Amino acid sequence: MKTKILSMITGIILIPFALLVGGRIPYFLFYVYLLAHLIPIGHSLLGRLFITGDIKIPEKDLMTGEEITIKYGIENNSIFSLPRLEVENSIANKLTGKREQTKLLTLKSKEHLWMETTIICSRRGIYQIGDFKITIKDIFNLFSFQKIISNPIALKVYPQITPLRNIAIDKSQDYFALSELREYQEGDPIKKIHWKASAKRDVLMVKNYEEWGEEEVTILLDSNVNSYSEDVNSLLEDKAVETTLSIINHFLENNANVTLYFQRYNTTIQLKGNHYGYLKLFMEELVDFSPSGVAPFYQQVEEVRNNLKVGSMLFLITPLLDKKIGAQGIRLKKKNQLRCVILGDSQQNPVVWQANKEIGKILEEEGVKNYFIDQHQDIRNVMEEGYLHGA
Repeated sequence: MKTKILSMITGIILIPFALLVGGRIPYFLFYVYLLAHLIPIGHSLLGRLFITGDIKIPEKDLMTGEEITIKYGIENNSIFSLPRLEVENSIANKLTGKREQTKLLTLKSKEHLWMETTIICSRRGIYQIGDFKITIKDIFNLFSFQKIISNPIALKVYPQITPLRNIAIDKSQDYFALSELREYQEGDPIKKIHWKASAKRDVLMVKNYEEWGEEEVTILLDSNVNSYSEDVNSLLEDKAVETTLSIINHFLENNANVTLYFQRYNTTIQLKGNHYGYLKLFMEELVDFSPSGVAPFYQQVEEVRNNLKVGSMLFLITPLLDKKIGAQGIRLKKKNQLRCVILGDSQQNPVVWQANKEIGKILEEEGVKNYFIDQHQDIRNVMEEGYLHGA
């Protein structure tokens, strides 16, 4: 700054003096002054023209919580050295919200320099990689020219998946489809007796059930925008995605038929898979999930209800368990193995948490299994019986 001020004062005095007074010495000083400015300008402009850069990201699937290293480099393709460069890196600004400290560099002719920035992928999502800015300055710090280096690539960070080991699939015949009635045979369980039919025929009749050859698991993820109105920092949203994918991962590993439903604006999204190879499909759809559904969750449940097979396991994943969903749960329990996963924050939103608990208690009295998961909690502590952290 002092150099610039001194240069300006010198120019203000020298230029009028040389032009008005004339003479060899004043013009000599005037030409020296011009050269002292034109050469740094030309040098810096050549630097801006011939300097190039690149950004490289890891060629692998990235998961939430993973630490990655992004490389960025600059190369001086001119025949001159560049004595003063400032590199301002904002590559990871969208991921971390922070800018790194500006680096001061000198590049020799044809020199290629690589630098690194290490970040932790704190949230799932698709992020456009930022850029870094090179400022080329002359040795006297009189002039500066900027060049932005960017790369039109996106960084995809997949949601966290927590391995679940022991979510058991019930095989109770109470949920299987009634195939036929037949006469009682010695050894048949008493609970299989069809008492009304027995009274009409005056002989004990038992119910025969058709067992499913494959397990059916249906997951409904609440994506109504109003259900997440209290989720200011998106922690509940992320927990819902983590829980959903963890359940899907568990059942796909056991080769169950898994179907996921959620809403995107006015459209119902349906995804299916029956082995672990389908997990990537679910991950791709949920990587940038954001609650945008228009219809209330109970309407989503009602829309899907008629498509459910008798005896299938059904998961309802929601941060808001209201009375309408509770009433639906009681009806669904008659034909399906219903599980309700309720997400919340017992500290920040204790009123909503308690209201969910009260409706959950009614559902439990009707035989519905509930999982209450705090947004800061390891889901294994709730969904795995006997799970010990670090075991």
